[in-house]
Amino acid sequence: MSDHVLPGTQSMSSMTLGDLFTRVRSNLNEVSAAFWTNDDLMYWANLGAKDIATQTLCMGTTAEITLVAGQLEYPLSLSLRYAVDVAAIYNSAKGLKKGGPWRVGNTDAEFAGEPVEYYLFDGHIGVYPVPAEGDDSVDKKVKVYLAELPTAMTAVTDLIPLPEIYESSLIEFVTARAKYKDRKYSEGDRHMSLFDAVIQRYRIDFGESEVDD
Repeated sequence: MSDHVLPGTQSMSSMTLGDLFTRVRSNLNEVSAAFWTNDDLMYWANLGAKDIATQTLCMGTTAEITLVAGQLEYPLSLSLRYAVDVAAIYNSAKGLKKGGPWRVGNTDAEFAGEPVEYYLFDGHIGVYPVPAEGDDSVDKKVKVYLAELPTAMTAVTDLIPLPEIYESSLIEFVTARAKYKDRKYSEGDRHMSLFDAVIQRYRIDFGESEVDD
């Protein structure tokens, strides 16, 4: 059985935004802010953190709804900051397929009254077929797994809001964007390729793949 590194199970970073600035400026041979301002670096760091979280699904959160007879959509908490939906589980026993509003009314439940598919749109989750009064699925739970967006960094003392394994990736991303600002595109591409290489390596977290024997 092969070993996989799942980023969602790793320790969170203890690196501060100020530490990241220092590492990036070392790559740029600029000890203190001149051509590249701290505001530049902070903007790119937040952009890179969102990119990493969205691509790798390394930051997880969940939401839960209770099915109601005759109801298709349910609002999700406004406090949730999610980038993409990952999965939905019905009654702690059945994974739902990812669908869309255009599929409503066009699916058949394997068992009468059980949901088959779900979709997320505009802060709501839709679950269908819609349960009817008296169906077994009424009052049952659906748990939604979401990839969470990292908290924005606003001060040099803020910790990088990602698993520790992505510190080097974020440094490469910020360095690449800095090189692009300086119109050194080939150097920027080199750093971005290093960023992409790590992202590809760890993107398997929560992804569908064959099980090794």
